Amino acid sequence: MSLTSTKSMLACGCSFTTGVGLESEKHDTRLWINQLASRLDYKLTNIAQAGKNNDWIFVETMLELSKHEYDAVVVAWSVMPRINVDLGLELYATTSKLNDEHIINTNLITFTKKWQKQVGDKLLQAYSYHWDLLKLVKYVNILHSINKNVYFVNTYGPWADNFFTKQDIQLPSDFDKFTQELLSVETRDDTEIFQLYNMIHKQYNDAGTIKSRLWLNLYNSFLENKQDNASSTDGHPGYKSNDYYVKMLYPILKEKLH
Repeated sequence: MSLTSTKSMLACGCSFTTGVGLESEKHDTRLWINQLASRLDYKLTNIAQAGKNNDWIFVETMLELSKHEYDAVVVAWSVMPRINVDLGLELYATTSKLNDEHIINTNLITFTKKWQKQVGDKLLQAYSYHWDLLKLVKYVNILHSINKNVYFVNTYGPWADNFFTKQDIQLPSDFDKFTQELLSVETRDDTEIFQLYNMIHKQYNDAGTIKSRLWLNLYNSFLENKQDNASSTDGHPGYKSNDYYVKMLYPILKEKLH
């Protein structure tokens, strides 16, 4: 990156954007967002944090945009579902993803791995991707209203190709697998299935639509294009993957910014 660059870029995301598994992580020159900023000659501010969900990414991006102006913003959305919960109030971090990663001790109670996983599993029993997807549509539109040069990256997106475009479907069996599971077609009658299908797309449209033109890879996620692992014990993208992500995104982002 040129030392004389006056253009600024903000990036936010989770572990894919912090470079977990790479030798220098967020400061690694081969991390995809660092390569993009360097090639485009932007001074990069990367506020991504590993393990964070889309709610955190949205709020922290909005907060940073309220403090500083940026010439370009790249937001790489996280995996869904992902829960971030702060347990108790302490002078140290007590954030949990409600899985079985580690024990969290607070002044009043010890939250065991088992307790966290049981609570997380209970919440996931009632989970539907739709509500996270609806929030994602809202996040996209709100961020775009704040900065017209904001662009979005699909890191883990589970949705099928053209999911956000309402299709003229005649039979439930004609839906893609993701949509069938979302609508629980195996346990509903056809009338209810199509009522739900119409409802979710009305809600996406009312929220402003997914704005596909603002995405660098809406239907071509990092996860499905991962070329290698960071190591034999770390499944995060390695150097080959990061180079490939740059190959994917650079021409698209360059055209949008120029």
